[in-house]
Amino acid sequence: MKKLLSCSKLVSLWMVILILLVCNFNLHAQQNKINTSEKQRKSLVESQLEKIDGVIKMEVWSQINESISGLIQEKPGNSSLKSAMALEVISETDSLVLVKLYEDTDGPNWTNKSNWLSNQPIRTWYGITVVGDNITEIRLKKNNLTGSIPAELGQLTSLEYLSLDTNNLTENIPVELGNLTSLGYLYLSGNQLTGSIPSELGNLNNLLLLYLAGNSLSGIIPVSLANLSAIRWLDLTENELTGNIPPEFGQFSAIEYLDLSNNQLSGSTPVELANLSALKWIVLSSNQLSGTIPTELGGMANLEMLYLNNNQLTGSIPVELSNISNMRWLNLGQNQLTGSLSAGFSNLSKLELIYLNDNLLTGSVPSELGAIPSLRWVNLGLNQFSGTIPNEIWQSDFSLLYLDNNQLTGTLPSALGSMTNIEWLNLNSNLFTGSIPSEISQLNRLKILKLDSNHLDEMPDIIAPDSITDLTVFGNKFTFEDLEQNMDLLPSVNFVYSPQDSIGVSETITKNEGETFSYTLTTGGTQNSYQWFKDGEILPLQTSATIDINNLSAADAGTYYCEVINTLVPGLILTSREITLNINVCIKLKLSKGWNILSSPVMPAVTDMEAIFQPFIGNKSLVKIQDELGNTLEDRGIYGGWKNSIGDMLPTEGYAIKMSVADSLQICGSTVEFPFAIPLKKGWNIISYPHLEAYNGQDVVQQLIDRDVLIKVQDETGNSIEDYGIFGDWTNNIGNFIAGEGYKIKVSEDVVLIINSSYPKSNTILPKSASANHFKPAFAGNGINHMNINLVNLSGSGIIAGDEIGIFDGNICVGSTKVTDLNSSKINLIASACDGGNQLANGFINGNEITLKIYRNGEEYPVTVQTINGTKLRFEKNGTLFAFANTELNTGITLSGNEFDVNLFPNPFQDYVTIKANLPVPENLDIEIYDLNSRWIRQLYSGLASGQITLQWDGNDSAGNKVANGVYICRINKMWKKIILNGN
Repeated sequence: MKKLLSCSKLVSLWMVILILLVCNFNLHAQQNKINTSEKQRKSLVESQLEKIDGVIKMEVWSQINESISGLIQEKPGNSSLKSAMALEVISETDSLVLVKLYEDTDGPNWTNKSNWLSNQPIRTWYGITVVGDNITEIRLKKNNLTGSIPAELGQLTSLEYLSLDTNNLTENIPVELGNLTSLGYLYLSGNQLTGSIPSELGNLNNLLLLYLAGNSLSGIIPVSLANLSAIRWLDLTENELTGNIPPEFGQFSAIEYLDLSNNQLSGSTPVELANLSALKWIVLSSNQLSGTIPTELGGMANLEMLYLNNNQLTGSIPVELSNISNMRWLNLGQNQLTGSLSAGFSNLSKLELIYLNDNLLTGSVPSELGAIPSLRWVNLGLNQFSGTIPNEIWQSDFSLLYLDNNQLTGTLPSALGSMTNIEWLNLNSNLFTGSIPSEISQLNRLKILKLDSNHLDEMPDIIAPDSITDLTVFGNKFTFEDLEQNMDLLPSVNFVYSPQDSIGVSETITKNEGETFSYTLTTGGTQNSYQWFKDGEILPLQTSATIDINNLSAADAGTYYCEVINTLVPGLILTSREITLNINVCIKLKLSKGWNILSSPVMPAVTDMEAIFQPFIGNKSLVKIQDELGNTLEDRGIYGGWKNSIGDMLPTEGYAIKMSVADSLQICGSTVEFPFAIPLKKGWNIISYPHLEAYNGQDVVQQLIDRDVLIKVQDETGNSIEDYGIFGDWTNNIGNFIAGEGYKIKVSEDVVLIINSSYPKSNTILPKSASANHFKPAFAGNGINHMNINLVNLSGSGIIAGDEIGIFDGNICVGSTKVTDLNSSKINLIASACDGGNQLANGFINGNEITLKIYRNGEEYPVTVQTINGTKLRFEKNGTLFAFANTELNTGITLSGNEFDVNLFPNPFQDYVTIKANLPVPENLDIEIYDLNSRWIRQLYSGLASGQITLQWDGNDSAGNKVANGVYICRINKMWKKIILNGN
């Protein structure tokens, strides 16, 4: 086994490994290309670190074996003169034990089986030592024994030395070995033994050394092993042992070396181990130990090695450990230790190795570490140390210094060149800034230098010492200017320089449409090539350090960056930080006198409402702005002047704005990203229209129709999108939504309206209308809080093209239109409410009675109005009314070819009503009955018809049930007639 090699052999082995490592590093340097991937680089670095640890471990073990050579030296065995001259009389039983060993372990295939099972004396058999008549030693290490250990070995009660390590032995350790009470040395390591450790081994009172490492032993450590009163070396490493470390181990009186590493042991570190006054070496690493490190360990005066690494230990590092004056090797890495590192560890004058890596340690790196004369290997990486590295560290004789993955700051001083013995220096993943000192060229023993993942920004022309094999500087701020002069390091050095941090600075630049955008990226290097990108897409024409874009449009807005390569520094791409280019889109808002509803599809940099509309305030054209909640921007005169209770303009909101005169305003800013969400509250809202393009209004709100939550949409003139029921389903009287306009929208519950990136344009042909000349509304401009009065029986109503229709609240005209087209069977009249801003009423008063008049040929005529659903003929802000109108005037026109006469009699009726229709030409005819709530009652006719057709309705529904008395609607294609049932 490695631990039993002589010091000279170990030193030689160490030298061979060092030579192989150097060759291996050089081979890596030659084979690894500059464009090594991140995964390959990580694998390479981890491999190198393992080799470094291997070199250190071999050197440490060499020193340990030298110090314990007296304990585990080879016994003289059959070199004894007495043994050589004695007449060999071996019992038949003992002989058969050896035969059993040979047979059970595939003796014919042993590496050396000299004289076994021959007629030669047993003392001549390979690996057997005989003293007198007794077999005292069996040494068959590394001899290709395959099979199981025979239980019969327990019969060789004179056996003092049993070495079967590093073979292919399987199955359990025989409990019979516990009978070998003369045994001083038991080596079974390096096999594939399974099962638990026999408790019977605790009977071996003369056992000095028990070596069971490198098997697959499981279960708990038997407490009986604490009975090994003579034990000096106990090694159970690299098995699958579980459970706690027996506290009874504190009873060992002579033990010097205890190694339980690389198992699955749990629980805490027994404080009883501090009782082992002779103990020199504790190795409990790579288990699952938890809890804190016992402070009592600080009283172990003879302890030289304490390895507790790779466990789950918590708490701080006990300052008492600094009292162990003979400590040479301290490894507490890969735990969860917290707190700072005490300066008291400088008292450990014999300390050669301190590994505290991969913990949660904080504070500064103690300068006192640099004053320990024997200290060679220091690993404090993967912690949370902060501050600068003390100058005393740079003056030390360390061979290895790992301070990687901390939060260390400052610059790397020229004093770094004083570390003349340093071989492995790892400072990566910190916060160092400034330049790499040129003095690193003085470090003639340096093999590996890791400076990657910092904020270093300047690199000298490095003259690498012959010893160096690896130099990593990636993840810093170096440019091609730094790297071009150092490419001669390749290929002899594994020089890893890619990737580097982004270059330049992040900026947000705002331009208006039509302007020019120009930006120059500054970076060092003599052989650079440039390629610009926008939103991740290559810009083929932008291949210089300067990007130029003329005549900017909204499409040029986006995120720009540049990639730079250099022919002298292959494998590295320097990427600039992102430049965000915002293009201010401009829109001109045109407002008429009176009330308007506006929104802005672009948001200016300053969104304060008073600031945006300051030009109107300066022009004295603005009267008032109001949001959907009633907050205002208005002039309060002597009570404070202009006050803004709205605050900022929001991209989701529309606003009602009243102008004293027509005026316009240009707003420039950024557009929103689609899809765009507009939250709506139950009831009325005023929404924005965030598009620059006009799209079909009904398509925009169709999602709300589909969810059955939309009640009505109105524009600033009162045109609507609403459900006409039997009179036309959902009807779009608005057409397209227009950029700059806002819209009133009523919903039945809280909901979110999603505005998509595009919609079809509206194909709606709105009914032709013209301004009335006779009926002049009392309001100016568009009006406000409009009501929609829908007349649905123009055919037969007496209304003809050219008529003016006026809507009146008493004597005040609150809306008017001129009929220009009777191809539609209905007409939408719009009335405006009083806005309360004048002493004189300029619109209808909510709840007042509605009156309609017709103006024809210089005369005014009253219009009889009958509401469809039986509601009162009253004004309602933002309301909707469906009604029949009758002027009782002779139209004086002849029906055209696509119209027909309809007569209903008697009307009202009791038993049945007769319906006569005269069709001048054959056409499809539908005759249906509805109630005033648009509910379908009965189909009377459906099909092709011509000439005169006569039908009767007896007041029954489609199921034959009599309907209630009241008003009903008879639909004849697109004509509606009122029927009154007055049955008994």
